[in-house]
Amino acid sequence: SLVGVQSPRRTSYDVAAEPGYTLRTLPETGIGLNVPVTVSEGTRYRAEDVLIDAGMVGSFIASGYTAAPELEASATWHLSDKAPRLLGSITNTTGFRLQEAVLLVKGEARELGTLEPDQTRSFDITLGPQDPGPLSLGSSSYRYAPNAYSTWGYSAYIPGGCFNYQGVPLTIPDVMRGKRFSCSSGNVSDTQQEIRRRYKLLAALIVDRELSGGRGAGVYLFAWANTPLIPVGVDGKNYSTEDTTLYIFDLPVDVRSDTAVVEIPPALTTWAVTAKDDPATLLEISPNSFQLTDATQAAFEFRPMPEMRLEAVEDLSIRFQGRGPLQVELWNWERNFWVPVQLDPNSDTTIISRAARFAGPEQEVHVRVLSNDNTQYTQVEYIKIGYRGRLPD
Repeated sequence: SLVGVQSPRRTSYDVAAEPGYTLRTLPETGIGLNVPVTVSEGTRYRAEDVLIDAGMVGSFIASGYTAAPELEASATWHLSDKAPRLLGSITNTTGFRLQEAVLLVKGEARELGTLEPDQTRSFDITLGPQDPGPLSLGSSSYRYAPNAYSTWGYSAYIPGGCFNYQGVPLTIPDVMRGKRFSCSSGNVSDTQQEIRRRYKLLAALIVDRELSGGRGAGVYLFAWANTPLIPVGVDGKNYSTEDTTLYIFDLPVDVRSDTAVVEIPPALTTWAVTAKDDPATLLEISPNSFQLTDATQAAFEFRPMPEMRLEAVEDLSIRFQGRGPLQVELWNWERNFWVPVQLDPNSDTTIISRAARFAGPEQEVHVRVLSNDNTQYTQVEYIKIGYRGRLPD
């Protein structure tokens, strides 16, 4: 927990954490602790005679273990021959109010509002068209230019001119839901200060490097509380507290089929660059927005998310859009060679039937894109793979 002690006048304080927790200073953070500080260890960790000037803030970190609050929740992905739906409910069994709760899934955020103790909220989310997420969150192709690699995009949002954060503006705007705050140092309301604290805390915790946000098929609840997680106080003096606690709950997820044969859209798949040993393979790319020459190729591996693995793959859908003399090929796992695909000239979606031969041991599908003529401009806007088959019983 981050702890700040603000003083109305220049004086010394004894700052202490309750038994079971440690306390240390942050000498290079904020202002007000440019003096030596002694932290003693007894039944409690205690920072003694901390001199803080008027209007300044002394910064500390309190650490330790505490039991996670219990939340009663369920979430089920319903798969069919239509767009996936996520149904579920949340009952606030934490014993305290969860404020401005937001449910996050891949590509979607749903505001649930404030949940009082024992209050229940249901949710029903239909997943819209999205790109697959990278198998590795450290994908270097996103690290350098994340906004260049998506067909569904995002809009940048700055809540205050004095605030900035690293990475793609994804989770932080999803959680804060467009709230803004004043950058003024005076005459700022309590609400504005609380909004600023929340932004600062989120920015310290979250750096999104790509547009899936690493959410996979998971379902996450972000909510705020004004109850302290680790008890820290000032000994021997009257003081008031302003507590801002962020709770992140990873909800249990189930998968259910509503029809005998279901579709796994690209949104519920992952991708990775493959054929890395081939010198012709481009390594610093994603399946969206890349160019090829006759000396290069793009090779990707797609697979359903682990929760969405099928018992058997029946059909594949190749969603492809590009310009120029391009050739798309699939790897035949039964015969170990590349098979050219005759793309539908009238649609960006080509259906491959009897597709089991193109699905590997973990239903991975290898796709290769090549240019047939280096004298013409070639540009691939996107390539994605969707699956059709039956879920395990």
